[in-house]
Amino acid sequence: MQRILAGVAAAALAGSAVAQTAPVATVPNVATTIMIAPEQRAKIIQFVIRQKVKPVALSKQIAIGEVLSSDVELLVFPGDWGPALSQYRFVYSQDGIAVVDPSRHRIIQIID
Repeated sequence: MQRILAGVAAAALAGSAVAQTAPVATVPNVATTIMIAPEQRAKIIQFVIRQKVKPVALSKQIAIGEVLSSDVELLVFPGDWGPALSQYRFVYSQDGIAVVDPSRHRIIQIID
C-alpha cells in the first residue's frame, strides 16, 4: 500500500508536465500489450484507494505474462474511463495492481 501511496504522490507532483507513456509490456507468448499513460496509472491507483479495494491473496507473485487462476475475481474498470481500459479487468494484490486480459486471465500490465 505504501508503494501505491508513493505512486499517487509522485503522479500528483508530476502533474501534466509528464507527457510520456509507460513502456509497452513485451513478453514472449503474450499477444496483448497496453500502454497506460502516467496520468491514467495515477487514476487507477487513486480508484483502488478511494474504493478501498481489498487485496487478494495470490499463490505467487504477479508478473506480466502470468496466467491467473480462473477462480481469481477480476474487477471492472469504471465504464467512463473510455474504451482503452473497458476491455480489460484488474486485480489488486500485495504486489500491486495487475491489468488483466479477461479472455485468458493473463496479466498484461502491472501498476505498482
